[in-house]
Amino acid sequence: MPLLLFKHSNSCSISSDLFREVSALDSRVYLVVVQRSRALSDEISSRLQLRHESPQAIVLKNSGVVYHASHYDIDIPKIRELLEK
Repeated sequence: MPLLLFKHSNSCSISSDLFREVSALDSRVYLVVVQRSRALSDEISSRLQLRHESPQAIVLKNSGVVYHASHYDIDIPKIRELLEK
């Protein structure tokens, strides 16, 4: 079952807008607030070999990254499609 990690920054208006959209998805969203959990955010980036960004959406399936994007490249309809598969 796919899952969504969303790295959110409380100080970024883009992140706030996308957080509202991500929150409306009918799926479980694993939220990482970067200001509160920077070490976790860094560990996710390291383990998945992705550059840290926030906002950042990462969809995982079978322990692998099937989608990742940041800022205005985050595609909510695409994420919804991946999570429903």
